[in-house]
Amino acid sequence: MRKRITAAVAAAMLAGSQIPAMTPTFAQEQVSRQVSSQEFIDLYLSKVTVNADGTKTKTVFKTVDDINNTNYTTVLASESVYRSQSVQTQTDIANALSQAQAPTYETLLARAKAIDTEQQANAFIKQYIPVSTTDQINDSNVDTILNSESAYNGLAQAVKDSVNTKLSGGYSAFLNKAKAVDTDRKANAFISQYLPVKTTAEVTSANAQTIINSESEYNKLSQEVKDSVNAKITGGYTALLNQAKTVQDQEQANSFVSQYVPVKTSAEVNSTNAQTIMNGETTYNGYSDSVKALINAQLTDSYDTLLAAAKNVQTAQTQTTALRSARLYSAKKTVSTTASTEASAATTASTTATTASTESSTEEKTVSTTTADASATDTTSEKTESTSDDTTTEEKTSTTTDSSSTSDTTASKAASLPTATSTTTKKKTSTVTAFVETYLTDAQGNIYTEATTENYRTIIGGVSAWNSMKTVQKARVNSIVSKATGKTYQSLLQEAQKIQTKVMNKETNTAAATGSTFYRLLCTAAGAIFSWLLLRKPKKH
Repeated sequence: MRKRITAAVAAAMLAGSQIPAMTPTFAQEQVSRQVSSQEFIDLYLSKVTVNADGTKTKTVFKTVDDINNTNYTTVLASESVYRSQSVQTQTDIANALSQAQAPTYETLLARAKAIDTEQQANAFIKQYIPVSTTDQINDSNVDTILNSESAYNGLAQAVKDSVNTKLSGGYSAFLNKAKAVDTDRKANAFISQYLPVKTTAEVTSANAQTIINSESEYNKLSQEVKDSVNAKITGGYTALLNQAKTVQDQEQANSFVSQYVPVKTSAEVNSTNAQTIMNGETTYNGYSDSVKALINAQLTDSYDTLLAAAKNVQTAQTQTTALRSARLYSAKKTVSTTASTEASAATTASTTATTASTESSTEEKTVSTTTADASATDTTSEKTESTSDDTTTEEKTSTTTDSSSTSDTTASKAASLPTATSTTTKKKTSTVTAFVETYLTDAQGNIYTEATTENYRTIIGGVSAWNSMKTVQKARVNSIVSKATGKTYQSLLQEAQKIQTKVMNKETNTAAATGSTFYRLLCTAAGAIFSWLLLRKPKKH
């Protein structure tokens, strides 16, 4: 067994390796047995010298300097074996070292441990601290240093002390600088990705959303990184974020007002803009309180007030439309009834006049015949001609008399139609009122003060009803309109027709011009025919 142990120790010494063939595990196997002092010294506390002739000589470590980077692990491996030996064996080992004028076992062991500590410190620095000063720490090596923290915490205190001795300012200085560089790096990366500007004055609608998107990521940052970000932003990150939210809210408010709120007061809400205001209700309800506040800041009355007014207008408009339809139907029926009554009265008067005219004509013929016969018997042809002239005069006189009689008769018969006259009088007021309300009044019940693009069709639509009305009814309509606006229906109609002309297309204008020319030609032809009939002399009998 001794030969085996001796061979293992010798092999380790000759190999010059930090990990000898005699590992602590192998040495642990020796704990179970006692060894002699000389055997222990030969195995753990001696160095092997190769002589010139090739022979090998074992020499006990005379000084601590004999223990170096190549053999210190062998000394370290001896500790567990030494602690397991009896007190007598440990005393023998001490005596043997003393006789050889070598340091004590504890001194040699301490030297081996010191070398081991230094070796561990060097290995740690080589692996995790690639720079010699903190000023050299940058983005390229910071991660290596940061990764050293857990390994450093696992070192023995002696090794930590060695590391701190070897590093300028100690390990903590390097680690803290690495963390600062990493913090700055993360802050810069955050700003680069989410903060295109660094002052609130630079925030616009174009970059506001990008800044707002950063909020959740900012909340994930460590406090150190947040502090670094705030140090780089004028006024801090929170101020920049709030400004971005304000800009975006203002953008939404402006867009909403532009699209859905054409007026600023409830007094301006009418049938033209009510539906537009109502269309924005769902969008408005989806906004935050801050956006709603910005919307209402642009209005004299709040949007809710305008919305309520718009709904009221629409309700009134619906009711007015139904009422107007009913009035229009009633007006048409009234005008039709009035026209029918007047036509009936006219027919009656015409019939009476025709009857009277017929009777007068018969009397004329009788008188003319009697006179003509008398003249033919008693006078010559000249007298006959003269008598004929007298007779003509008499005819004219008779005719005039008969015409007066006929007029009196017609008037008498017309006066005998109380029912028709009474009916017409009754319908006057309802017809006038219906006309004004149907064709000259807006949805709120106000009489039109002028023709506009919104009402000109309604005004023109009353022409047919106007033409069917009697003069007294027209006068009553104009009286009502004049009191309210200072105008008449005719003047409003002219305004409406001017507007209609403006909106008509070229084809309509051409058609109108063609129709007007035809009408003038027709009137000219009719005038010529009428003149011819007047100039045409009746044949003599």
